[in-house]
Amino acid sequence: MTQPCHKCPDRCQNCHARCEKYAAFRAELDKQREYNKQFQFIDPMPHSHEMEKKNRRRKYKGGNQ
Repeated sequence: MTQPCHKCPDRCQNCHARCEKYAAFRAELDKQREYNKQFQFIDPMPHSHEMEKKNRRRKYKGGNQ
């Protein structure tokens, strides 16, 4: 989904604060994010465990690999 600002002739610095097209786009985007957040994985353990394993491998191999 492209922003309405892309190739907008009325675009200027800080125009997001007062642009109705951008406000509508942002509301739709926020609605989609809230919907997707319902199905997001809640438990952070697998991610932290994977990072821990990755750091262990770095430690034993040595250096920044």
